[in-house]
Order: sequence, then structure tokens, then C-alpha cells
Amino acid sequence: MCLPAKHRPKLVFHEHDSINLTRWYYPLFVKIISQAGSLIAVSAFIQQHIIACGIPADKVFLLRNYIDLERFSPGQPSQPERFGLSEQQINGNQLIGFAGRLVEYKGWRLILKVADQLRSKKAIFLIAGEGPDKHSLIQGIKQLGLQEKFFLQGYVNHMVDFYRTIAVLVITSEKEAFGLVQLEAQACGVPVVVFDSQAAQEIHGEASTIIVPNGDIEQLVCKIEELLDDKVLYEQMVVLGLANAGKYGLTNYIEKLSQIYQGLW
Repeated sequence: MCLPAKHRPKLVFHEHDSINLTRWYYPLFVKIISQAGSLIAVSAFIQQHIIACGIPADKVFLLRNYIDLERFSPGQPSQPERFGLSEQQINGNQLIGFAGRLVEYKGWRLILKVADQLRSKKAIFLIAGEGPDKHSLIQGIKQLGLQEKFFLQGYVNHMVDFYRTIAVLVITSEKEAFGLVQLEAQACGVPVVVFDSQAAQEIHGEASTIIVPNGDIEQLVCKIEELLDDKVLYEQMVVLGLANAGKYGLTNYIEKLSQIYQGLW
């Protein structure tokens, strides 16, 4: 700040973490940042929260995340061995996926409840993610006697193969800044069932996901079963999902990002 105004660098901060919004110091933090530069929010939800902290609206830009549409695309499922599954375990089972850090707000406990209610259905669960709650998840699986239903993958560095292998992606987060896994799965031709949130609504598109009331396990299970049993509905959601994900390519993102940066000078 010691430099003359015309020589000061233009600083731009990207905010993409919904958890930070709840910190007691966050309003002070963004006020200090806004004095040094501008902010880019990855969702209208975050943009509105920052503005509500007293930051001028013209200093908070909205730029939703992008996905690599050349990488995330429909394709053949990987060999089951890659995910620790045998042909015998796959045979007749439909794979339900969950991808996220294993922390409370991501809703991993609710996945246990979903699996418990789907105990009699020919379905198994692939879990992609690491986190401090991994041991608690393992204990919960054992307590419910669901060991044959769950296959924990830990950190997955080949998420394209993960998406292409599962039949449905389930998102049970309490809050999200931006549903990146939702779009990645859609881009790979995987229908998504998600709890209601502003982030989910923002990238819902033309009814491209199945949104259920937050915390409603009964309806969540019902919608998963509908997708797995109704081939017409399933294909419809695949088509809608692909169209929706196609709006979030890198080219559009770069164009909007360039407009924001050019507008600062």
C-alpha cells in the first residue's frame, strides 16, 4: 500500500470454501481483503454472503467453476479390480457412488442410513475420499453389518474412472460452495441425486439433477430406487446431465475470467 495508486498491483482473491463463511472472523477478513483488491466467488451463494458482510457489490464478481469436458466424459467402466471388486461382487449389483472428504458436513453418516435402507437391493457403495472421520465411517459400517455393501477407495486420483463405473452419484452434504462432483459426474453420463441447497439449485440447470429435501432419507432412497429401476427415467437424467455439464467448460470460464481481469484496469 506504500506505492502510488497507479503503481499498485491489482489483487484478486478467489473464494470457494463454504466452511470459511461460518468463521466468526470472516466478515473482518473479507473487509481487509476488499481494501487490497477484489473477490471472485464461485457461486451466487458465496457472492451474496460476502456482500452481506459489508463488501461493495462491485468488488465481488461471480464466476462459477469449470470442469475439463475433454477429460470428464462418458466412457467404458474400468475393470472392477481397479476398485477392489471382483466380477462376482459386481455381478447383478448396481454401484452407487459417494465422493467427498470424510468430514461431518459432507453427510457420510447419511450414506450409512441410505445403505441400511437399501440393504435388500442389489446395490453396493463405492466411497471416494479421505478425511478425519474415516475410522468412524468404518466403525459405522461394521455396526450396521454392511461390510459387503461398502468399498472404501480412499483418495482417488482417477475420478473419471470412478464416475464411469458407478450408476448413480449421491450427494448428502449439509452445505456446498459449488457442486463440482455433481457436474463431473453428469459430464461422465451419471445421474445425480442431491440434497437441496442453494449450491445445488444454482447448477441444477433444466432439472438435470434429482433434488430432495435436505435430510429426507426416505425420499432420497425412494429417488435412488426410481433411477435404478426405471430405465426411461435413467436415460432422461443422463441426457439432461450431459447438457447441463456442457455449460461449464474451460473455454467459457476463461472468457469470463478474462473479462473480469480486463475490467480491473
